[in-house]
Amino acid sequence: MTLATRLKQQALALGFDLVGICPAGPSAHADFYARWVQAGYAAEMAYLVRRVEERRDPRSLLPNCRSILVVGLNSFLPDEKPTAPGQGLIARYARRDDYHELMKRRLLALLNWLATETGRSPASLGRAYVDTGPLLERELAMRAGLGWMGKNGCLINPRFGSWLLLGELLLEIELQPDEPWATARCGTCTRCLDACPTGALVE
Repeated sequence: MTLATRLKQQALALGFDLVGICPAGPSAHADFYARWVQAGYAAEMAYLVRRVEERRDPRSLLPNCRSILVVGLNSFLPDEKPTAPGQGLIARYARRDDYHELMKRRLLALLNWLATETGRSPASLGRAYVDTGPLLERELAMRAGLGWMGKNGCLINPRFGSWLLLGELLLEIELQPDEPWATARCGTCTRCLDACPTGALVE
């Protein structure tokens, strides 16, 4: 069994729902992202406007990065406390413990496991990210075979839909990559565009 296979099995054992590996390299979506920012689509989300150039290549964060492990966590969990009449709507992922902390702990545990397997220190092996670095993570997820970019701007997986939270391990070792997701499956469907209450899904 290859190290990549065992690593992915360990990721699932730690509680992630999806896992894939892609090689490090320049983003094919970087120019589109730069135009998207220039058009003002980031609105008040200022963090999306910062460090645009760094998003062009994950190696700007880890120069010796050779492989990227991408994980997905299902955020569509049963409602424990349904929203009562008159109360505001709160996203499902925000009704529980902070997913940034949860996923980061699991990713660091995975990095420690890999360090033991390879005889290296975690710090010399890689870095973990959950929404904290300038990464075009949905593109990385597509390159790792987790799904396709939907018209709603989210990663879509046949099993979990777009209810996925993403995290990454940037690694300084070369691992066997998964097949990238080749085609989008949205077809002519526009349900997400039609349902968006603010009309934010354009172009």
